[in-house]
Amino acid sequence: MVNPMFKKNALSIAVASAFMALSPNAQALSLTAEVEFYGATSAIDSDTSGSVFASDTYNAADGFAFGRSAGNDSGSFTAFAGGDGNYDVTSSFTFSNTYTNLSGISQQYNLDFDVTGGSIWADGEGITSSYELDILIDSSSIWNSTAEITTASFSESGTSLGGTLFSDSFYSEYSWSAYSETLDLGIYSAGDSFTLEYILSVSSSGNANSCIFDGGEGFDGGEGCFGGARIGDPLDVNGGQNLATISSHPTNSVPEPATLALLGLGLAGIASTNRRRKMKK
Repeated sequence: MVNPMFKKNALSIAVASAFMALSPNAQALSLTAEVEFYGATSAIDSDTSGSVFASDTYNAADGFAFGRSAGNDSGSFTAFAGGDGNYDVTSSFTFSNTYTNLSGISQQYNLDFDVTGGSIWADGEGITSSYELDILIDSSSIWNSTAEITTASFSESGTSLGGTLFSDSFYSEYSWSAYSETLDLGIYSAGDSFTLEYILSVSSSGNANSCIFDGGEGFDGGEGCFGGARIGDPLDVNGGQNLATISSHPTNSVPEPATLALLGLGLAGIASTNRRRKMKK
């Protein structure tokens, strides 16, 4: 079964994730887009502002693959990986930024983000496709969502995106339309910093010796064993909305221990004065 919605020129659903720094300040921004074939980097683009884009094609006698990833400092993050026959492709995008609390008081930080549209699919024996989304603070993961599919199995771990699973004897697909969440990033005192990373990765591989490789035609919607994974529309990286933001607000004021001690002494003094007045009466 071949679904025409998976033709590489017919991707239409976009995901966008923008991280807009409020005051407190943001610094040390890093953006990286990368495409790998069989674990080796084939295309990479990185920058400290603006946008990045990586794309490449793999062609062999028994396989074909295509990878693309892109993103910018205030807009969309997207990735696509797919192929036909014998292949192995991974596309990834990484956003990294260090935020410093310059407000002069403690701040509570939150991250509001949406993941809008994506799917992983496998058409034929020997095909495996997957995605992974990871959000980290100071190199420690605070949120993760991972899923993998073959024609015979499906597994997911971490947070589920609440998608729909379709599977028959030859074709399997897991797709989702929208997911939203607010993450508590913690309380940071004046002058403190933290580094936020958002890592998006999609992969697909084929060991389709039981299928007839058709020169990449299966990847375009023809016959053959093919698979793929996508988050958003990598053909239109600027087509999405800003759907993720970091916000902060002052924490509730709590008296220092010394202040509490002085308050206790004051209350004791008032009580003593009242007792003396009553005794005089």
